[in-house]
Amino acid sequence: MGGYGALTLAGAGVSDAAMAHEEGPAHGLWGLHRAPVAPARLKAIVPIGPWGRQRGVWDAAGLARVKLPCLLIAGSADEISGYDNGMRLIFDELGGPAWLLSFLNAGHNAGAAVPAPVEAWEPSEYLDFSPFQHYGDPVWDTVRMNNIAQHFVRGFLDLHLKGEAASAAYLAPGWKGFAEGRAPGLVLEQRLG
Repeated sequence: MGGYGALTLAGAGVSDAAMAHEEGPAHGLWGLHRAPVAPARLKAIVPIGPWGRQRGVWDAAGLARVKLPCLLIAGSADEISGYDNGMRLIFDELGGPAWLLSFLNAGHNAGAAVPAPVEAWEPSEYLDFSPFQHYGDPVWDTVRMNNIAQHFVRGFLDLHLKGEAASAAYLAPGWKGFAEGRAPGLVLEQRLG
């Protein structure tokens, strides 16, 4: 729930529809997230694959409440959070400046912070799939995705937390740090909010 948590912490309010959602938490707990207020000390967020927009948990009004800079990381083939009907909508509806880093053809684990542990390759008697599938991606190497995510996140946070203006080059066309033609499969978009 990291992507969801980052958006909620930054002020994204859950929709009216979420209050009656069949996958919602019991006892009206989403009511606590109807109109959250971002803490003053929070300066920027990096949600990775946030779930909820594709299921109506958020709507345009709730996402417009997020005024902080946001670097959204997504896989264009995300089977959990949705891309066109999920993360692209989040990117389009955020109220502040936003970047969308898309790993083309990657699934839900795009840019995941933790590569699969060695034990994940072993069969599990409790699952009908290899635990690696929880961590891995069928197209992208997870270590490569993690390194790419770190590259962009560092530039983003250096810019927005440390005020290092030179770090904007890591988020601008040309992407400082990548040689010509060395970033196939990546798309970085920006919206000023």
